[in-house]
Amino acid sequence: MGAACALPLAAATERKLIRPKALRPGDTVGLITPSSYVSDPDRLALAERTARYFGLVPKFGKNVRKREGYLGGGIGERVEDLHAMFRDPEVKAVFAIRGGYGAAQLLDAIDYDLIRSHPKIFLGYSDITALHLAIQKRAGLVTFHGPITLSRFTPYTQTYFRRALFETEPLGRITNPPDSDPLRPAHTLRTIRPGRARGPLIGGQARRRRRHHLRRMPGLPAARFQAIVRIHTLGGRSGGRNSGPPARSRALWTDHRSHRRPAHAAPRRDGGAGRGQRRACDRRGRGNSVGSRA
Repeated sequence: MGAACALPLAAATERKLIRPKALRPGDTVGLITPSSYVSDPDRLALAERTARYFGLVPKFGKNVRKREGYLGGGIGERVEDLHAMFRDPEVKAVFAIRGGYGAAQLLDAIDYDLIRSHPKIFLGYSDITALHLAIQKRAGLVTFHGPITLSRFTPYTQTYFRRALFETEPLGRITNPPDSDPLRPAHTLRTIRPGRARGPLIGGQARRRRRHHLRRMPGLPAARFQAIVRIHTLGGRSGGRNSGPPARSRALWTDHRSHRRPAHAAPRRDGGAGRGQRRACDRRGRGNSVGSRA
């Protein structure tokens, strides 16, 4: 499920946000595993094939095949790959190969000044939300909540992936992909409260925003000005009536209010596209850069 709402939110108020440059065919992109490991040769080959399909040249981090339990290597190894990709002038974007668990472990070890001084597209979703929030706030860089390289790239996702990362014109109106059965749509879209909102677009996975280490971490976005928040939640696994996406969204707002105390947190829209389809990157811009645009 995806949801968008108007919410007072602070985002890099100390420094102006930087929008990274758009990609061009032939650009090199860094592929890293900042969360869970990927060691299966077939999955790594799929990640490489995905980058090449979009006309990009993949460059794997030297620690990509490492494994420490369910993690893609130790904290130092994963941070080393992240820093190396941002430092490398040949690399024009950094893509997470997969999400999973473990990205929040890196937050205190990241050199945010390094990232700010070498701005480039950073892409991923799910557990990568932790890195999006920290980089956006502490480095002042606009990042992209979009497909991991192992995502299921539907035609809908491919279209918006290209438009978001390779073009600089605004995306315009975004809605769900066409449904084959209008009587039983796979991806419902429902307006809770009609209206218009304007502001920076920020978001990610709901449960990552609720984790204690993200709520308490100094420097992460707090309630200071109006933003448009876009979240996604996973479907309930226990089968109970309070385990599905609506219940999780309510829990998110309750949790956010109790820790950040925003003046108003009024939901605007409740709906979403399917897994792998709603991942079209959200940040837009003009000129030579792509960036946040609501």
